[in-house]
Amino acid sequence: MQESLVGRVLDAAMGCGGSYADIFAEDTLIHSLELQDGKVSQTRQVCLHGAGVRVLKGGATGYAYTMDLRRKALIDAARFAATIGGKEPLSAMPCIDGVDDELLLPCAQPAVSPGHVRELLLQADQMAHDMDARVVRVKAAVATNSRQLFFANTEGVSYTDYRPFTSIVVR
Repeated sequence: MQESLVGRVLDAAMGCGGSYADIFAEDTLIHSLELQDGKVSQTRQVCLHGAGVRVLKGGATGYAYTMDLRRKALIDAARFAATIGGKEPLSAMPCIDGVDDELLLPCAQPAVSPGHVRELLLQADQMAHDMDARVVRVKAAVATNSRQLFFANTEGVSYTDYRPFTSIVVR
């Protein structure tokens, strides 16, 4: 998480006279692997991420959301949220030029390595067959979810949280 980027986003959010602003962002990586009859039958990977910027100004609340966690998109969202109740049109707000390689959150990493997941499923397959000779077919799946959360506001409060989750099913 880049503190200088957070400061710029919150400054942009306050740029139209807001009294309070905050940013909430998340990056989630979901990975699943399915084994059937000792062979990998399916694998999926999904990445979900985004950030919301909220600005309070008088009795009004402005909010904008972006799925792009890079600097320009975050500042554009902050400026859009800041226009609530304002007289200045969004098009009059200047865009930031330059290289846009700053990310608010680094990409989430798998909670469990894919190689370890495959070995775990092979062990589950073997255990199911060893438990009863009548077992003919085994289907096993592992799903991992790695979720990173970030929050910061103009009152100086900020936190990050990492929430790994893994589930296994053997049928």
